[in-house]
This record gives sequence, C-alpha cells and structure tokens, in this order.
Amino acid sequence: MAESGLVIRKLADKTGEQRNVMFDSTTGEKKLVNPATPGEDHEPWPFAGIRIENEDGPPKKAMLTTSFVAQAISEGWIETTGEKPVFKPSGSKELPWNTPPHVFIQYKTITIKTVDGDVKYNVTRNPDKYDKNGEPTEEAGDPDAEVIWYYDLELANG
Repeated sequence: MAESGLVIRKLADKTGEQRNVMFDSTTGEKKLVNPATPGEDHEPWPFAGIRIENEDGPPKKAMLTTSFVAQAISEGWIETTGEKPVFKPSGSKELPWNTPPHVFIQYKTITIKTVDGDVKYNVTRNPDKYDKNGEPTEEAGDPDAEVIWYYDLELANG
C-alpha cells in the first residue's frame, strides 16, 4: 500500500500453521485457507508488522489520508501525539450548522511502528477547512474554502 511519498508493506507472520491457496466457490476469488480451521471461515496469516519499503528509506516528506491514519491507529501500528478534535461548519452562510459539521482530528506527530524501528513524522499541515490564503477558517459557505482530509508530514530529525 502506498500513500503519497511513502511505501508501506504489511507483513504476515508465517511461522505458525500453514495456509493453502484456494478459490472461493461462489466468486472465484483467491483466498488463503487455514486447513486447521473447520468450516468456511478461514483466516489469513496473522499480522507480523509494517515495513517501509521506499528505496532510500523513509521519505523526508509524506502525506497520509485521515482514513489511512485512523485504520492504522486501530490496527496498532501508528501512534500519535497532540490529538485535538476540530469542528468546522459545513452548511451555507445563512445556516452554517444546518448540516453535519466537518470533524477533523489533528495531531502534532505521527509515528509509524515498523519491524525495523519507529519512524516519527511531524505534522506540518493538518486536515481542516482552509481559506484561499491557506489559513484555517470557520467561515461557512465560502466558495474559495478548501477542505482537506490528509496530513502533510515531515520526517522528524530527517
């Protein structure tokens, strides 16, 4: 999987029980089957960790989407500092809070826990609603505003 500037591979722990490649009888899709697991619910290899696979090591700058970071946090291989929820209106000028607000989770740092050691990034730009000058804004109904759903990162001590 790759986010902007960053190539990450999820590694499988293949030290335990075997897995056989089979094909789903309904869809024809390839799947891994653990012969020790009875029935139709076969699990893939257990998760062994993350490796950054950029040719020259972790890139100095990268971009990660909010959904990618949230998923990685839930899987336990990204840690963050300075968590701050931010709410911005998403409605019109007349009724700014009439639609569900934009909810952004902002961080100071994002650390990727790899099998080769931690890789720490400073967040240089958080997800938010920005005006035409690139400054965070609360103005509703601004046609020049940009809502971004990603983190711009810079390698710490890089």
